[in-house]
Amino acid sequence: MIELSAWELEALEQLLTGGIRQSLESLAKLSSVSWRASGLRFEHIPARRLLEKADGLSARHPRVLVSTQSGPLYFLLTFESKGLAPLLKALCDYYRVEMESLDDSARPMLEELSNIVVGSFLKSLAESSKRMLVASVPCFIEGSRKDQLESALADLDRRLDGDESLLLAGATLYSEPLSADCDCALLAGRRYLRGLIESVTFS
Repeated sequence: MIELSAWELEALEQLLTGGIRQSLESLAKLSSVSWRASGLRFEHIPARRLLEKADGLSARHPRVLVSTQSGPLYFLLTFESKGLAPLLKALCDYYRVEMESLDDSARPMLEELSNIVVGSFLKSLAESSKRMLVASVPCFIEGSRKDQLESALADLDRRLDGDESLLLAGATLYSEPLSADCDCALLAGRRYLRGLIESVTFS
């Protein structure tokens, strides 16, 4: 099994922290309130086990899946339901659109928000690694449906090499003024991440 060394994990944490910082700045601009992030957490996990973890997520929490065209790299964003209404209202105010019902507003607004969060993150990674990182169209996962997630994980598994497994990196982005939070999970093949780290010059 391919393992990342302690130095590689430290370098990866530094790289991802820059991406999170960029995402927080974008969230603050969109919502006009401050956002913070919890500490990064890492877990080595086979793709099949990720589905088991996803089963534990309540159907009440909407999720958005974003893949990339550059390699085995996916983002899964899970939004806490209790903070959804003030978050959506803040987004509607920013775009100057009238907020419809919570159900009608959730999909387009959360897809747009995820696109901006992931896009900001990838921009930071691209600038650091001098690589082109392009996100796919966000996919809203409604209720308890898992077919999109299963399909994405199957695709991710096909893009891994032999005994390579996934590295799951997670952080929670939260806004106390809105009482809203978003759990962000980055899923990537470890060989791909190692190549990304090796292309970066750290100060």
